[in-house]
Parts: sequence; structure tokens; C-alpha cells
Amino acid sequence: AKAGSSPEFLVQKRPDGERPGSLHHAIFRVTDIAASVAAAKAAGAKVETDVVTVPIGGAPIKIAMLFDPDGNALELME
Repeated sequence: AKAGSSPEFLVQKRPDGERPGSLHHAIFRVTDIAASVAAAKAAGAKVETDVVTVPIGGAPIKIAMLFDPDGNALELME
């Protein structure tokens, strides 16, 4: 991510039937996914899915899935 920029932050809730009010994973929209993955890894995150391009709403979107040091699931999206 570029210095001074603020990523967009989204939250996906768990499906019905799972712990009420619990978080499935947090989604951060970033401007440079490769740099953001590298920074997250340097801070102790573990990569579950490296950067891939998937169609979302008809547009190609780059995503990566990570776990922070506490085990929280994080998605980066460019």
C-alpha cells in the first residue's frame, strides 16, 4: 500500500447457524496488492492463497487470503 493512502475496509459475516455476530473475514481494498501482501508477511501474516485474479461483478479483481498472527482471516483486494 502507498504511504498516506487509506484502504477500504469491508467485513463479511459468518453464515447463519454459526456463532452470532462473529466475523468470517475482513476485506481490505488496496492499491498495490503485491506490496500489501509483502508488508503483511513481514508483519507475521501467513498466506493462505497468494494473489490470484477472479471475476467479481464482471470485472477481473486481484485477491489474496491471509491469516494474521492471531489467526484472523484477512482478504486483500485490488
